[in-house]
Amino acid sequence: MRFGVSAPGKVILHGEHAVVYGKGAVAVSIDLRTEIRVEPCADVVLLLTNLKHEFRWPLQKFDQLSDMSLVDSEIAQPTEQVLKKLHEAFDITPQSKCYGSIITFLFLYISISRKAKQESVGAKIVVSSALPIGGGLGSSAAYSVALAAAILRLYGAVKSTHGVPSEEDLSLINKWSFQSETILHGKPSGIDNSVCTFGGALLFRLGKIQELTSRIPLYNILLVNTKVPRDTKQLVASVRSRAERQRKIFCAVLDAVDEVSSQCWLNLRDSNLTNEQQYQAAAELIAINHHLMNAIGAGHPQLDKMVSLASAAGFSSKLTGAGGGGCGFVLIEIIESADESKSTNERVASLKTQLEENGMQCWQVAMGCPGIMYSA
Repeated sequence: MRFGVSAPGKVILHGEHAVVYGKGAVAVSIDLRTEIRVEPCADVVLLLTNLKHEFRWPLQKFDQLSDMSLVDSEIAQPTEQVLKKLHEAFDITPQSKCYGSIITFLFLYISISRKAKQESVGAKIVVSSALPIGGGLGSSAAYSVALAAAILRLYGAVKSTHGVPSEEDLSLINKWSFQSETILHGKPSGIDNSVCTFGGALLFRLGKIQELTSRIPLYNILLVNTKVPRDTKQLVASVRSRAERQRKIFCAVLDAVDEVSSQCWLNLRDSNLTNEQQYQAAAELIAINHHLMNAIGAGHPQLDKMVSLASAAGFSSKLTGAGGGGCGFVLIEIIESADESKSTNERVASLKTQLEENGMQCWQVAMGCPGIMYSA
C-alpha cells in the first residue's frame, strides 16, 4: 500500500498570553505542511527527512509486544507502563536521539494495530516538513496528526482514502494525535492538534475549545520568522510578573485582548462580509493587538521592526505565539483559494526583501487552509 498524507501548521491569530488567564484565543491553520509518504517494506522504517535520520526495526520486534497492556477504551493512552514497555523493547530512553519523534511513532504504530485487532505490518514512513521546529507554528502537532492519520489508514481504521477525511475519521485522527501530544507535552490544551486535524480556526476560552470551524475566509499572509530565539516559559513568567505589579492596568489590557479575539471570531463566522470588509476588519484588529502584546511585555525590537516595515508598505502585522522574538505575520489580502497565496506583487516582494535584509525568514502562505488531507 502506497499513499500520502499531510497536515498543516498553526498560528495564534489573537489571544496570546491572555488565554493563560481564561481569556479568548483564536488559533488558525497555515498552509505550511508536514507530509508523510507510506511505502511497502519488509521492516518498519521511520525516515525523518528534515533531521536526516532513519530508524529501522524488524517486524518481529512489534509482534513481541502483542501482550502490551492498553487501556480498555476506544483510544489507547500512553501510560507510564506502556512507555516503559516501549523503552525496554526498543532500547530507548528520553536521552535517545530524536526521542520524541520515535516514542510517539512507536506508541501510535503498535497501539493502533492492537486496537484494530491486526498484526503489525511492515511499512516505510517517510516524514518531511516545511514547518520550522520550535517556532510556535505547531510542528509537533502536525507531526502527531499526520502520523496518526497515516497509521490509521495503514491499518484500515479509517475509511477515507483521498482528500479531506470524513467528520468521523477526522474525530478519530484528532483523538489519537492528542494522545501523541501528551507524550511530547505532558498536558496539552488540544488546540494545536485540533487545528492541524480539522483546519480552519477554533476559539479557545476558559481552558476549553469553545467552537471550531473549517470554513473561514482565507487570509493570504507573509509568515515571518525573526530568528530571535525565545524561551516560552520565561516569557510567560515575565508577563505574569508584570501582571502582579500592575494588576488593574493588566486586567484592562487582557479584557481588550479578549474583545479583539471575540470580534475576530464574529468576523470570521460572518458570511455576509465582503472580502474587502473582512480585510479591513482583520487589519485593524491585528494592528491593535500587536500593541496590546507590547503593553504586557511580549514584544521585541525585531518584531517591532517587522511591524514598522509592514506598516510602511501599507500592511498590518503582529507577533504570533509567545513573542519575545519567534514569529509574526503580515496580512496581505483575503483570497478565494490557497493557490492564490503563491502569487505575489511588487509591494509584497519589496517587503519580503526588506525583512530578509533585516535577518528574517519569510513564507507566503494561506491562513485558514484545510486540515488533514490524503493523497494517492
